[in-house]
Amino acid sequence: MLNKKEFIITSWGGVVYYVNADGSNQVLIDAREQRIAAGIIYYNAEKRILYITTDEQNVVYAYHLK
Repeated sequence: MLNKKEFIITSWGGVVYYVNADGSNQVLIDAREQRIAAGIIYYNAEKRILYITTDEQNVVYAYHLK
């Protein structure tokens, strides 16, 4: 949750979405082709960094959001 009405969500298939307050969404990351299965996510609002764990690769990815 970024605030009361905006979210970042993932699908296990590797897509990360930004969900706006009006319910519309935007794809932030699409890693389906690389077969990166998104797991748990954590967002550091101060640094604007999104951390995503992967179940199959045992890796944590970090993305700086603009």
